[in-house]
Amino acid sequence: MKTVLLQDRTQFESWILETFSSMDLLTEDDIHSLLIESAPAEYPCLGWIKYSDDIYRSRVAAFIYRSHVDSWAKEFSSVA
Repeated sequence: MKTVLLQDRTQFESWILETFSSMDLLTEDDIHSLLIESAPAEYPCLGWIKYSDDIYRSRVAAFIYRSHVDSWAKEFSSVA
């Protein structure tokens, strides 16, 4: 799993296009839908591709947001 820091929409689109460029069967409409459906809720975020059991989408984008990291940092700081 390669995790990337995505600062904005442009970085996200470049990352998705690079990640899925090997899938020659994607049409322009498929790519457009993928960009819309896979977009993170906010930036910055950490993104990675995870594998899915869905036969139509074997790879999907997943994200970790600042709020997740902040929550984990609080948990770590409370551990003695």
